[in-house]
Amino acid sequence: MSMDEQISTPYSELAEDPMQDLDWEKGRTNTETHHHNSECSEQRPEQHRKLHWESVFKTKEYKKVLWHQDSPALSVELIDRAGTLPDEAIIDVGCGASLLIDALIERGQQRLTLLDVAEAPLQIVKARLEASAESVEYICADVTQVELKDAYDIWHDRALFHFLLRPIERERYMKRVYSSLVPGGIAIIGTFAVDGPTTCSDLDIVQYDREKMESELIHGLELIRSHEVMHLTPQKTEQAYHYFVIRKS
Repeated sequence: MSMDEQISTPYSELAEDPMQDLDWEKGRTNTETHHHNSECSEQRPEQHRKLHWESVFKTKEYKKVLWHQDSPALSVELIDRAGTLPDEAIIDVGCGASLLIDALIERGQQRLTLLDVAEAPLQIVKARLEASAESVEYICADVTQVELKDAYDIWHDRALFHFLLRPIERERYMKRVYSSLVPGGIAIIGTFAVDGPTTCSDLDIVQYDREKMESELIHGLELIRSHEVMHLTPQKTEQAYHYFVIRKS
């Protein structure tokens, strides 16, 4: 089974057929009748993502969801290994309510940006950070649609990219990475590994290994190393992740 074949519904048909991307731009596809939820089938993927994650963070305790980390140690280590200085800019894309921002503030990072498609997790973070919240920039937007104005030294993404099922969205994502990084900047992208889960929060994902990630990179982005790790969930189950360190030329 190929990597693309490991994607399932509701948006797998779109991921398999790039021509369907054009139909989404027109507002409707012929595959909608196959989707289990008629309301979601009328929505563009980015609209569905926003509604989904708003609901998740309004109805679930964020420290109990399977992807939660009590300590974002690997992300901090990879950011450190990039030689990041305190005044260099870091953006955490698809941040959710991650504790990474807390760790970076504690370590003295001064230029921090959080981006998430949903407002609810950003509000959770602001409340948790209290006075420190004012030192962070917050962007509520879909990464495939937003035009980022600033340039960043570090682009961090733990488990957003693997939700992008459509080739056109993955291409847009990589173009955002390239346009948002300074020359020599580093992107750290974590996804489920090929032996990891096939869904997350009831949404389909794309699993990645080194070869698959390299095939997604656009000109000017180079994969320099990768790390396979096992995440222990709050329920004490294991999930296989693959982290990729990518450099802009």
